[in-house]
Amino acid sequence: MLSILKTELTDFCELSSVRANINKAYRELESQNYDKVIQICDISIAECEKIKEKAVTLEKEEIANSMFVASAYCKVLKYYSRYWLKLVEGKYKDSWVVLQDTIDNLISVTKFTENHCEFGIREFNSHLNELEKLYPYSIFASSEMVIETKECSICGKSVLDIDCIHIPGNLYWGQMAVTICKDIVFQAVALVKHPMDKRCVIEVSGDNIIEKEKFKLLHYFVENNTNPLKLFTVIELDKYYYNEKYDMVKRNEPCPCNSGKKFKKCCGEIKYERGSHFHIKLENDISLRPLPFSSMLLGS
Repeated sequence: MLSILKTELTDFCELSSVRANINKAYRELESQNYDKVIQICDISIAECEKIKEKAVTLEKEEIANSMFVASAYCKVLKYYSRYWLKLVEGKYKDSWVVLQDTIDNLISVTKFTENHCEFGIREFNSHLNELEKLYPYSIFASSEMVIETKECSICGKSVLDIDCIHIPGNLYWGQMAVTICKDIVFQAVALVKHPMDKRCVIEVSGDNIIEKEKFKLLHYFVENNTNPLKLFTVIELDKYYYNEKYDMVKRNEPCPCNSGKKFKKCCGEIKYERGSHFHIKLENDISLRPLPFSSMLLGS
């Protein structure tokens, strides 16, 4: 549906403004003018909403749905710029939530776009996935609950009602059908590695480690790469580290690991501990070429 941004429609000349603004946002993002990108994207999102309303009035559902996707694409650029603002400010913990906002909007774009090679979609998906690897988060909280009532966001009827024809996740006149949950009873919280929503992270209580130390890998990345469109790959390697705490332990003393054995019969035999070493391999830039348009008239 994003292909609509490359066309001229006789009834929707406003598309040219959205296309021009997205091209402008590309250039500002390359120049690291993040506040400017956010401003441009807000204007584009408002334009997409106006075009969608016009499409509904003219009974052009395909165009209305396309504006939902175009708006989500603008939000990707908007939240990604907000993300880099957090990184530049050193607010690494706050940046995680903004990264998830970016990913959520990119999921909407990816779902309704057939050719992922266009508009940098495939590269962006890979890029955001690699950015997640720079964070120290591996365990997340996921709520277990009983939902008594489920309503359709489009018609307001129960999703079990035979009269509700809307499928959750599909687009209808520029709106995505979702299930609204009501009368929720929370039962437990599960700790999982791959939840649908990664915003609820697990951290150690009373942790006073400064952000630069806690997010050491992310901080290293930001310090050595200020290009927001630079693709990279995080490679995790096994590495053995010498543990200096063993220098203070004598051979016949109890092992500090509390095994009950003498040091010489326990950790004294292996003074090296296995850990992870991360290598960041920088690659090409995300390809965000200016949007052309064809002469195909879809609005006639």
